[in-house]
Amino acid sequence: MLNYLMPTLSVIAVLFCLKAGAHVSSISAVLTSESKPFSLHAGIHGVQYFSESTSDSKFQQQAQIEGQFEDSKNFLVKAHGFAGTFSTPKSSYYGVPELYIGRALGAPENTIILGRKIENFSFLDRQQNLGLFNPYFSNDMIHYKEQGLIGLHANSRVSVFGIYGGFFPYYIPNQGPQVYEEDGEIRSSNRWAQRPPTQFRFGTQNREIIYAIRDYEIDEIVKNAGSAISIFIGKAATRPWVKASYTRKPVNQIPLSRETFGTASNFVGQVKLSPVVTYNQVQSVDFNMDSGRFKTTWSYLEDRVENQTALEDETLQFLAPLKMYGLWIATDLSDFFDRRFVTEISYAQLHDGEIKDLLADGRPSLFTFSSQRSLFKNPFRIKFESELFFVNDRPLSSAFAWTFDQLYQGTLFSGSLRYEAVAQMNINFGFDLLGVEEEQAETHFLQEQQANDRVYGGLEYVF
Repeated sequence: MLNYLMPTLSVIAVLFCLKAGAHVSSISAVLTSESKPFSLHAGIHGVQYFSESTSDSKFQQQAQIEGQFEDSKNFLVKAHGFAGTFSTPKSSYYGVPELYIGRALGAPENTIILGRKIENFSFLDRQQNLGLFNPYFSNDMIHYKEQGLIGLHANSRVSVFGIYGGFFPYYIPNQGPQVYEEDGEIRSSNRWAQRPPTQFRFGTQNREIIYAIRDYEIDEIVKNAGSAISIFIGKAATRPWVKASYTRKPVNQIPLSRETFGTASNFVGQVKLSPVVTYNQVQSVDFNMDSGRFKTTWSYLEDRVENQTALEDETLQFLAPLKMYGLWIATDLSDFFDRRFVTEISYAQLHDGEIKDLLADGRPSLFTFSSQRSLFKNPFRIKFESELFFVNDRPLSSAFAWTFDQLYQGTLFSGSLRYEAVAQMNINFGFDLLGVEEEQAETHFLQEQQANDRVYGGLEYVF
């Protein structure tokens, strides 16, 4: 049982996930009520892709249920989870972004919490969905759900000075599009999932590669501790003037080790895979300046991965360190338009962040599973959220985001519309369009996924 659950749910579901990067905070079709500590949301959607795929259907249906409970009367309690499935086989998924209990110690700013909790470490890490501090969940690497770290969380604040400290005895990596091993192949019911090559070149012919997952214990993965600290100066804890964070913990994008050998009788390649928990150190700093209708953030972060050396006759993914800095400007023009209208402009640059497959002696392997730790290198993004017009005193809400990567010469254009047709029921529609101006020798997310343009729509209801 463990051999099935662990590969499919906690590690293999994320072993070949794409790197984090693109972000569209499309208007959620979830209706919330601050007076209700508990909410339950159910939705069904249809997804129409513009092209065929060997992994899934051109038209799919998706059903999802999501619940949240939050209360702070006597204890600080929060439980947030979701589960869903697509119409294709082996496409079910679930996640628990937060699950904790705690108490305020005197002042409400001083708290101690035990469980899985999302902490705001770095603006750039969250805005670009890098997943360096908090891990993430994503079915398509475009729309993300941030997930918390598991352990003890402590916050304290005096005047404009605040500090956070966390210890995390358990580790859960990123959850990307699911993959699984079957009949010697790494398969997926999700076209967004990244899979390794199925053939290798031997002489003048292509030869088959057969994959297998090596047995390992769950404890070897999840029982790897980490810690983090943040300090800030500012009147508002959510957007202080200055915030600096540091963590040392297992990298959320878990590297793979593989043993490769061939059979002389039929020249078939045999590859045995296993995850290798690897630590990294991440540090960041944010500067926030809010004035009137304008909000501005300058953010910087860097990480350094404590890469291990591959065992003899094996290959191990080497995660190069990365540095990223970005500027974000937002303004609320709702007063001018007499309805909600918010715009955002941002630009970021990422340096390094490559992935290499290295042999025990440091030489590169003949092929690699993945080449980049991020989706974008130099993303410029424009985003709008607005109420287009009203029907029966209810707004038709919209969100549009256009991202252009100057290095890759590619774009991601996403949008969504939402209308509350009746009380507590939303009708929504959305699209995601990807493209590149020209093919490049270096493969990247936009180039690999440009055939996955899609539209979607459906209903969501809150109980």
